[in-house]
Amino acid sequence: MKLRNQNRASEKRHWSPDEMQQAILFWLFWFLFVCLSSIVILAMLTDWPKFLHEPPQYFR
Repeated sequence: MKLRNQNRASEKRHWSPDEMQQAILFWLFWFLFVCLSSIVILAMLTDWPKFLHEPPQYFR
């Protein structure tokens, strides 16, 4: 029988190594997605980089 005044902080479930790895990979891929999305949006709203916005010169 457990005592009522016992510290329950030690009973908290800690993350397993697999859960920790999954969380780290999630945030890494989320960060990459956000960075690449911002670069694409920046390229669409401005004329940076120049080579994406040059008119095609198929027939000279």
